[in-house]
Amino acid sequence: MTDTAATSDPAYRVVVNDEEQYSIWPDHKENPPGWNDAGKTASKQECLTYIEEVWTDMRPRSVREAASDATPLVRLIAEVLETDPANIDDEAGPGRFGVWTSLKHVQLVAALEHTFGISLSHAEIRGLTSVAAIRETLRAKNALA
Repeated sequence: MTDTAATSDPAYRVVVNDEEQYSIWPDHKENPPGWNDAGKTASKQECLTYIEEVWTDMRPRSVREAASDATPLVRLIAEVLETDPANIDDEAGPGRFGVWTSLKHVQLVAALEHTFGISLSHAEIRGLTSVAAIRETLRAKNALA
């Protein structure tokens, strides 16, 4: 006697999107828009096990990339401001973050120029009104990816 349940289980395949998020999809169906084969076709449980093994960071790729390029910058800002990096977000800036005084701002400008090997103009310095603005300025100078 054969095990018909094992042989009649539908096959699934692992699919992945541009944000490197994984899912399973019935093998007999066309991939949903925006999803591509990840190279694994098997039973549902085998596909789910595969996903558990390869998808170790659940954050979308864009979030991971933003965090990875921001981390050195946030650490530098936190060091200059003598605060925990967890206190720094994109909106933090002079006048909006208590420890970000005018003296700390001057120290931060010097640290940015030294760390990233750049020179900031007076206009650029005046434009450093938030962490997001600093990041944009550094990207414009090709100092951040």
